[in-house]
Amino acid sequence: MEDNRSSEEQLRETATKGDVRRLESRMESVESRMATKDDLARVEKNMSSGLARTEKNIRSDMVTKDDLTRVEKNMSSELARTEKNIRSDMATKDDLTRVEKNMSSELARTEKNIRSDMATKDDLTRTEKSIRSEMATKDDLARTEKSIRSEMSTQDVVDRIESQLNQLRDDIGPLKDAHTMGAAIREADLIAEEMGFRFVRVLERKDIRMLVNGKGLPDASSDDLKSFRRADLIMEVSDLQGEVAYIAAEVSFTADERDTSRAIRNAEYMTKLTGKEARAAIVGLRRDNRIERMSQNDVFWYGLPQSSVHSD
Repeated sequence: MEDNRSSEEQLRETATKGDVRRLESRMESVESRMATKDDLARVEKNMSSGLARTEKNIRSDMVTKDDLTRVEKNMSSELARTEKNIRSDMATKDDLTRVEKNMSSELARTEKNIRSDMATKDDLTRTEKSIRSEMATKDDLARTEKSIRSEMSTQDVVDRIESQLNQLRDDIGPLKDAHTMGAAIREADLIAEEMGFRFVRVLERKDIRMLVNGKGLPDASSDDLKSFRRADLIMEVSDLQGEVAYIAAEVSFTADERDTSRAIRNAEYMTKLTGKEARAAIVGLRRDNRIERMSQNDVFWYGLPQSSVHSD
């Protein structure tokens, strides 16, 4: 029994010593992590230095009383200059008086000029008298009317003569065209030779009508077809190789652009109807200067001699 108690006491003593060592170890760990007095001193010194720098920066950014005084002084000086400039630009009472005086003087001169330009009653009377003296009297008007009527009578005579001449021209026109057409038919072989062909015959209107009725010209208007069937002169000719060709000629005493257009159109129609070559020509005693510059390749010009027309 005593041996058992002795063992228990030894165990308790051993456990107590172990606990003490563990506690001592923990305390040493805690003490090692705790800040020492020197550490606190260093922290305090660093904080004091940081605060000093912060205070210095704040003070450098703050506006001092002297700064405010200088700003106020500068503002007062600027306001004084501004007020001085404003006062120098303002018109004084004397300035306004001078302006008013100048305006009154200018108004007086203007009024004087206007009055000098206005017509007085005497001026109007003199003007009226002058106008009346220049006006035509009743006798003057009568003489003028008589003269005008005389001139009008002469003009009526001239108009009647001109009208008669125009009528005469209209009457002579068809006669001239008929003589010109006769001359062109008589010289048909010469026209063909001039154009490099051999004359075969002159197509009659029935020949042209048969061509139109046979093949037709669906693209031609009714007016163009009517004009084509009344063509002045269409000749059948042959070239140097003996191939059949045609000459579509328009005949006028004085050939113009309308004759040229019809001749070119009729030649195109003959080519469409026959499938053969067809050339355009204009025949006459004279031609309009607007077609003189036209190329012979477009339309051939054949001038009839005066003798060929008079001999008919």
